[in-house]
Amino acid sequence: MSADTGEGAAPLRADALRNRRKIIAAAKEVFAARGPHIPMEDVARRAGVGVATLYRRFPDRESLIRAVAQDTFARVLEESRTAVAEEPGAWEALVRMLRSSRELTLSVQLALESSLAREVIRGDPVTGRFRDELLDVLDHVVRAAQGEGTLRTDVGGGDVAVLLSLLLRPTPVRSKWVEASDGAEAEAAAGGGADGPAVSEAGDAGRGSDGARETPVCETSPAGPADDVSERALALMLDGLRAREGNASLPGKPLSVGDFDVRAARAAGERERRRRAERKARGDGREDGSGEEPLPGSASVSGSGSGSGSASGSASGSVRA
Repeated sequence: MSADTGEGAAPLRADALRNRRKIIAAAKEVFAARGPHIPMEDVARRAGVGVATLYRRFPDRESLIRAVAQDTFARVLEESRTAVAEEPGAWEALVRMLRSSRELTLSVQLALESSLAREVIRGDPVTGRFRDELLDVLDHVVRAAQGEGTLRTDVGGGDVAVLLSLLLRPTPVRSKWVEASDGAEAEAAAGGGADGPAVSEAGDAGRGSDGARETPVCETSPAGPADDVSERALALMLDGLRAREGNASLPGKPLSVGDFDVRAARAAGERERRRRAERKARGDGREDGSGEEPLPGSASVSGSGSGSGSASGSASGSVRA
């Protein structure tokens, strides 16, 4: 299924499809820099389309966030399958797959730092299905690389998924957003930028669906230092996965994709309980968005659970970024 139209939707005309893709591409850029609670008009402006055109394709903010997540997972899944078909060996396919998977960083960032995005992604079965299929491909490549002797044999597909989850987590040099309960504090944090504080569709300046003020703060440019850090982390990860004489033994037993799903569900459930307790203690219903979500998909979308050895539905309480 293509992410271009959505499940059960009729095919779009060429011009409508072109506008849809422009809007999603613009939303990815703006969400990455400023968060998902910016005015929808800003997305339309970046895409070069009218506001009416944006709302015709995406009637609310939730539908746009959902489309961004679906499009991101669909693209990474397609690239991963292409890597398996084109690369000469399983190790090369794994390297290419892990590199392309870094496109999932935005989905993880959204699920981590926005309660609205987290709920939207968590509840979308299409994103969940793409995520499960991606884990299936990863598990196949891991087994194939072990069979050809290029990947150490004491790891499983779940181990690689965990490492990828860590790689996708926002780092201190990546763009991030901060939340402030006080409007003046939020505007001060933003440095009085030309765009001002984010404005929700309800017209409540800078407030998300949970009532928290979410103001974008970019600690450094998303390009440059962040790319270097990500590239170094990936190189270290691949070096540790490569099969060679003298590999240090690992504690415990290899994690399967099913193990990864179960652990992700358990961890996400615990994080959600902790968030509820923190909100209750504050007494303001505000969510701090500081949880730690595993892989894209671990923030938990109830997917099909089709991954090799995965427990069907076992991740229903976790955010599958």
